[in-house]
Amino acid sequence: YGELGALKVIAGYEIPWLVLTRMCSTTTFETIYTSIGMGGTRPFYGIDLGLNKPNLMFLVRPMEHSVESMA
Repeated sequence: YGELGALKVIAGYEIPWLVLTRMCSTTTFETIYTSIGMGGTRPFYGIDLGLNKPNLMFLVRPMEHSVESMA
């Protein structure tokens, strides 16, 4: 999202933007909001559905390959 702030400068601030994310904490949301320059003279509409998403699953397992092999 941080790079979108630069794109917004290039594209112009008069173009409406829509930013979507499935899950983020309040702190992360504030970081995204600030880094892409939302708000200002344009209205902002947000919908917070909370973080309880029973249809999403986080799976953590050991890596099969070393980090160096991904370079």
